[in-house]
Amino acid sequence: MQGWKAALVDIESNGVEPYLGSRAIGRGLSPYDGQQYYYLPLQDHLDIRPILDPLEQLPLIGHNIKSDLHHLNQLGWCGRQALFMDTIVMARLWYKEEHPHLGLKELAKQIFNFDYPNSKVIEGIKAGKADKIPLPELAEYCCTDLRLTKELYIWFKSRLPDYLLKLFARECYLTRDLFDMEARGIMVDSIYLEEATALLDSELGRLLAEIRQLSGLSDFNPSSPPQVRKLMEQLHVQPVAWAKNGPSWKREALLEVRGAHEIALCLAKHRALSYQRSGFIARAAKHLKAGTDILHGEFKNWGTVTGRLSGDLQQIPKGWLQLGAADGQGENVLIWESDSRATEKTFSLRRLIRPRPGYILIKTDYHQIEMFILGFYMKDATFNRWLNSGNVHAAAALDVFGDAELYYERGKTYNFATVYGQGDKARAKQLGCTLEQAQQYRQQYEHHMPGYRKFLRRVSHLLERDGIIKNIYDREYQLDPNLAYRGVNYLCQGSAGDFVKFRLPETRELRKQIGLEMLITTHDDFVAEIPEANLKLLPEWLEALKPSPFNRKLELGTEYSYDNLVQLHPLEGLIHAA
Repeated sequence: MQGWKAALVDIESNGVEPYLGSRAIGRGLSPYDGQQYYYLPLQDHLDIRPILDPLEQLPLIGHNIKSDLHHLNQLGWCGRQALFMDTIVMARLWYKEEHPHLGLKELAKQIFNFDYPNSKVIEGIKAGKADKIPLPELAEYCCTDLRLTKELYIWFKSRLPDYLLKLFARECYLTRDLFDMEARGIMVDSIYLEEATALLDSELGRLLAEIRQLSGLSDFNPSSPPQVRKLMEQLHVQPVAWAKNGPSWKREALLEVRGAHEIALCLAKHRALSYQRSGFIARAAKHLKAGTDILHGEFKNWGTVTGRLSGDLQQIPKGWLQLGAADGQGENVLIWESDSRATEKTFSLRRLIRPRPGYILIKTDYHQIEMFILGFYMKDATFNRWLNSGNVHAAAALDVFGDAELYYERGKTYNFATVYGQGDKARAKQLGCTLEQAQQYRQQYEHHMPGYRKFLRRVSHLLERDGIIKNIYDREYQLDPNLAYRGVNYLCQGSAGDFVKFRLPETRELRKQIGLEMLITTHDDFVAEIPEANLKLLPEWLEALKPSPFNRKLELGTEYSYDNLVQLHPLEGLIHAA
């Protein structure tokens, strides 16, 4: 192994939760420049350190490699590599569909027309029973994974154009930082978790009783789509959304028809709270039950067509959630409020996240980053003047509608609608106005800011000519020219997502110097923790985040907390004190 140029790795385990007891039972290894494939069963009486040593230095290649690295991490591996090469990331760059199948078996079938010969082994591994599979069969399966991963790497490397290989190189460095964030994890407030769980369970119980009373069905299950579909049909409530198998009654669709029957709002509330209860809260409880208050999330740099990260810590809502009927209809059970609205009848998911002892939580976000990127692409003089005013939404409201304060929400709505490709119907609903009024507002807006239509035509022309458009980092988007408005959205969201996530490898060495540990990142913000003693070094990192490829330094808003991620305070005073 010490003579290998690079190593392919694949871990076989009895589960997918290495920090919750899943155990690696064998390791697959192969040299990149050879045809040898090894499977090494892991046995308690064997010293595996000699094999871990070279794996801490060699360039590593794998398919969804972070999963394998976490199992290695539990075995005592301490990788020093600056980057990791992942074929699932290469596949995401190659496939332009919204939701392609990127599993190793699916790719092997699509590209090489290869089917795994032993379906029983696959079933056993999916069931978490790899340790029950006969050793020769498991070894053959693992070595097949290694061979296919190597062939995929070579195949993609020979077919991806140079500009996408350069983008892949950036992603390889990012994979290192994402692995580090996942391995560190976030600290959960166990006391607050118990309180929030009891509060949610109480409200869910109350809602269930009310739903069953309104429906007249003592065993009604509001989490069952068939039962909800049948009930709404019996109540003669007309659906507003459709799925492949009939009417869709997701939370948003239920809210749309809440005026038709009072049970619709109750069902929407139950859906909203069940989602929170079964998601982040359940995962945190699972970690605490396993004896740790550290929750390990996942960050995927291959999960979206735009290039933005996805993962289970990406969508934690901000603020507090009001429970119960606080107003006439109790609709704000679905609205996350600011800290000032918090009462004993509220809970917050971000309140669960706390700093480690001796650390301070830091949250910093890019102000209106997608607005600045839209301005970069459009090059519209009016829009850039709005951006330079310090408040792009107020400036739009003043210029277009005549009053910055009175029409602030209208200016904000039309600015974001330009980025997200929102139609007149959606804007009318958001503003609470008629469709005709929404169309009139749009015409006023576009009259003052003609750059958007020019930009839209440019995107449409590129799609007609080339079939693709590229963001600032050369990520490709393949769209029908008639969907140019979606191309605008992809360019802005994708450029923002790539820019923010690539700040991680580009500031890695600086973060090490000041002791800053990354915890979470989304498309526009970072959550980190820093030793209290090193707080005076934080401004250097914040300053390093501001330069951008969008012809301007971007603006940051930074807050801190000694307590949790929802009770945050402006950083300025703390920095001055330090």
